[in-house]
Amino acid sequence: MTDSEPKITYKEFDTNDVDQRARIRELINEAGMHCTGALPTMGSVALIGDEVIGFMGGHTKYVGTGQIDIFVVAPKHRREGVGLALGQHMITELQYRGCVRFTAVTETDATSAIALYRSLGIKFKVIYEFESDVIDILMSIRRRLKEKSNEENIPVV
Repeated sequence: MTDSEPKITYKEFDTNDVDQRARIRELINEAGMHCTGALPTMGSVALIGDEVIGFMGGHTKYVGTGQIDIFVVAPKHRREGVGLALGQHMITELQYRGCVRFTAVTETDATSAIALYRSLGIKFKVIYEFESDVIDILMSIRRRLKEKSNEENIPVV
């Protein structure tokens, strides 16, 4: 890294920072990924200044286990070690929360993510594209039902 190259910083995801959440959603869209629901409850963010260039989010699943739900790096910053640093930051955060086992869910064509998870010793489950499509369809139906229920004052859980 030369002096002219921008410095990448890593920090904990602030779930209350509305601007950061919006920038993470923009990154997810820029990378061509889907994020129809809420962002995870915890995570690590890679930044150059205020620009979000990477995000790894997850949650504590049950006692002693942390799960990575989403991992994304801006296309122009891939192969620069951003994913590895995010993964290490995320594992440290999960360990701080008492986790000793780590899992992840990823799609079959996410070969870089699979390689990263393996290098970090994370166990992962591959979901197939149709499973992802089914999840998107179900989330879309839920959103439409919720919108309809709001119009008619009928609660949807």
